[in-house]
Amino acid sequence: MSAWRCAKGYWRAWRQMPPAERKLLQKMWLRLQITSLYLRFLGLKRTLASLSKRKNRPEQSTVTPTRLGELMLKSARYSPTRPTCLAQAVTLQCCLHDFGFHPVRLVLGWKAQAGFAAHAWVDCQGEPLL
Repeated sequence: MSAWRCAKGYWRAWRQMPPAERKLLQKMWLRLQITSLYLRFLGLKRTLASLSKRKNRPEQSTVTPTRLGELMLKSARYSPTRPTCLAQAVTLQCCLHDFGFHPVRLVLGWKAQAGFAAHAWVDCQGEPLL
């Protein structure tokens, strides 16, 4: 597939999204970039501490936690860098809190048997996202 046809497909998908979701995708994309930088330079503990100090005013929307997870994957796909699953999970956790979904839990899992393998995801109301 040529680059032009691929770009046309992305643009068509963007235009077909409702305006509210487009705006939300832009916000999530920007938050993902900021969170990735925070994690790289501050580490997980200080990133979570600084993000939890933010003023949380609940946003009004009809978006579901599953849809927020899908939008997070889209924003990661269009990122100029390759965000880690940890950056995506932390960003999604903040967005879910902002929309008033509770309980939201950041889960970190690792396997030390064959080298080191780790993954991060978010549980929202008992449903794993990402």
